[in-house]
Amino acid sequence: MNTLLRVMLVVVFMMMVASIRAYYTWIISKPPLPDPIEKLPQQPEPQKSSTLNLKFRCKRLTNNFNGFQLSVCRTTSCFGEIRVQKLSDCPLDIPKLSNDADTNDFLHTFAGPHSLEVKLSGPSWVMAQQQPYKGNCSYVFTYQLVDVGNHTLSVRLLYDSYQAVTEMYDVKPPKWQAKFLGTSLLPPTPATLVPCTAPPDIKKEKRCSTGEDAGRWVGVEPDKRTHFEWRPYSCNLPTTHWTEKQTASCLGGQKIAVLGDSQQRSMYYGLRNFVAKDKIKNNPKALGGRVDVVSSDVAQDVTLVFETDPWLDHKERWYRFLDGREAVSVLLVGWGNWPAAGSIGSQGKWSNTKYLAHTKKKAQELAAFQQNTSNSNTRVFWLGMPAFPVPPIDTRRNNQRLAWMTDSAAAIMKQHGIQVIDTFNVSLAMTHISKDHAHFRCPDESKEHHVVRALAAIVVNIICQVS
Repeated sequence: MNTLLRVMLVVVFMMMVASIRAYYTWIISKPPLPDPIEKLPQQPEPQKSSTLNLKFRCKRLTNNFNGFQLSVCRTTSCFGEIRVQKLSDCPLDIPKLSNDADTNDFLHTFAGPHSLEVKLSGPSWVMAQQQPYKGNCSYVFTYQLVDVGNHTLSVRLLYDSYQAVTEMYDVKPPKWQAKFLGTSLLPPTPATLVPCTAPPDIKKEKRCSTGEDAGRWVGVEPDKRTHFEWRPYSCNLPTTHWTEKQTASCLGGQKIAVLGDSQQRSMYYGLRNFVAKDKIKNNPKALGGRVDVVSSDVAQDVTLVFETDPWLDHKERWYRFLDGREAVSVLLVGWGNWPAAGSIGSQGKWSNTKYLAHTKKKAQELAAFQQNTSNSNTRVFWLGMPAFPVPPIDTRRNNQRLAWMTDSAAAIMKQHGIQVIDTFNVSLAMTHISKDHAHFRCPDESKEHHVVRALAAIVVNIICQVS
């Protein structure tokens, strides 16, 4: 028994030794496992940049405040988009907006049911630009900042239900009148800040040469909250800081005529104040027109003429200049917002078709005037309508409607070779400062409005293209 047990133990021991030897041989002959870290693809080092490499970075500002959702999407640290979405009750059927088929189609493409104002204020004041309508009550506004600092965002609903653009205002009694809302789409506190940390390096070595250079308003001393200066983005406007003597030395011996309504009249006073030491403030009426002869000790007299002619068709006003009965060096013409007005009876409330036809007729007359060799020394400018102060005294004259009217007129004028002064976009961010909610008049009657002075600086700068 003992012998048999010993034999069995020896056999088991030998089998264990063989198993261990085989396992050991397999281990040392087995190829090593791959290192998983070594098999990972090599990742490039992240690039460092002060911008977001043109990739959108969006932040939702509100989810449902007064029925809208707002987001800001930055393409760089200073450029981006404001996106506005109505969350419910978006009209599925677009109503008829004009009796004219072309105008109706245009408004259906251009306009959504809501009229919105998107503004940024801080180191500079900028009105964001609305992009083509996306449909489904979705709106996109682009902004461009070039001044470092935080800008407070303001988004307001001005009109709804297509009331800002429809021409169907006399369809049923009583006479249609849009309802101005002015509803904020952002909570009042805390303020929504849009930063600009690394603006583009814009070289402004050249002098502005047109009346359509885009820009922004910048607060200046002595009080940056109430004193503003227009600064184009891509060029210099040296006439902003010209003295009366500098202006007189350029304009001496010239006669400048301005024709239009009360909006052009305010710009007339801006030109006069640019060259005269005694200032005329707040756009006093001049229904019969006026003539100012400004003398200086550095040049010949400067003669300025204003004629009230809202439609540019008066025989003894408009055609006195076009027929050559009175020669001028500079002719600045345009109309304000009478064509869109709802408060002047049958004279206003023009359809888009009527507006474009009248504008084309005036452009053709100006082009013929310029082509006449006897007028070769006369500079001609289209001085279109400025933006209308908000809230307006007349809801027909709202800036959504006026925007496409001014753009249409400018396009027609340029097609006929007439130089355009973009009064609308220069004034758009300053619509909150108005004495009478109709003109750019300072609440402080002793001061000249900065919009009027900026437009005068633009005109003088073009006329006086000297080193």
